Amino acid sequence: MAKILAIDYGLKRIGLAIGNEELKIAVPYKTLIKTDNQSLFTTLKEIIALEKIDKIVIGIPYYLNGEPSLTTKQVLNFTKKLKKEVNLPILQIDERYTSFEAEKKLSALNLKNKKKKKLLIDQLAASVILEQYFLQNTKSNI
Repeated sequence: MAKILAIDYGLKRIGLAIGNEELKIAVPYKTLIKTDNQSLFTTLKEIIALEKIDKIVIGIPYYLNGEPSLTTKQVLNFTKKLKKEVNLPILQIDERYTSFEAEKKLSALNLKNKKKKKLLIDQLAASVILEQYFLQNTKSNI
């Protein structure tokens, strides 16, 4: 069963979710606080080995009209560097509505702690990215 790591890349925090491609299940995993790229890549490689990841899905941010956002180029640069660091397929998913979906999921949890909310929102966004990937793959397989 293929395991997938989803990444919601941000300038300060990186949300991670892990999913199972056959079962189409996405689970929030962890939020990494970004320091330098090399530490980030080391941590990601450790997670990939520990969790036996087969594939990576990264959310690419676009404006609602489909135009690249200010962070699109940064995420694409990160993706390019990550491809040099890991020997896994890396797929890109349009993440335009993932933050909205993640906010809906977070509000349903009714958390009071703002720090926990900040950390969890990135994980939830990564899980929504993975759910989008599953939806797109299901449609193409029908």
